[in-house]
Amino acid sequence: MLGELRGGHRVHFVLAWALCGIDLLGLAVAFRTPLPIWLWAPLVLATFPVFGWALVRNVRVPLLRRGAGWDLLAYLRLLPRGLLAGYAGAVLLIGLGLTTGGGAQDARSDRDGYYYLQRDTADHPGRTVRVAIDRDRYDRMRGAQQRLFLGASALFCTAGSFLVLTSATATAARENAARAPRRRKR
Repeated sequence: MLGELRGGHRVHFVLAWALCGIDLLGLAVAFRTPLPIWLWAPLVLATFPVFGWALVRNVRVPLLRRGAGWDLLAYLRLLPRGLLAGYAGAVLLIGLGLTTGGGAQDARSDRDGYYYLQRDTADHPGRTVRVAIDRDRYDRMRGAQQRLFLGASALFCTAGSFLVLTSATATAARENAARAPRRRKR
């Protein structure tokens, strides 16, 4: 299965997993303390070309097809156990990060202190009210927000690596069929 990853497919697969690993590391650190934006924002932005190119690869090469649709479970059974365990572990860690990031709000700071903005639905609909918070709550809110962003980024990197793998498998099958000698009908 992994022998089918050659050339650009291999580089793309390794890049997607490396970016996913860095995202998961940042997600783990965000449990303890929020990261500076200059450290985690480029990781999230780097996800777009990696996942986008994985989608392009699958548009150019047809996905593995069986009958009328794509049989995902049959393909997953073909994966080596180590890779399958890697995918399962990444999905579990991503799920943990995304669920603990629920309820995150955009905490901000300025010279007057730490705060977040909340819609004022009672007196003036459409306006926002500044809600003051302490430093600990600010750090928790920023960490939760970062876990959401990094978790989503890691999820897209994991999905991108899987799309690259299916694309490489389909490409290898197509190349093998083209190289196979054709038998003459008698």
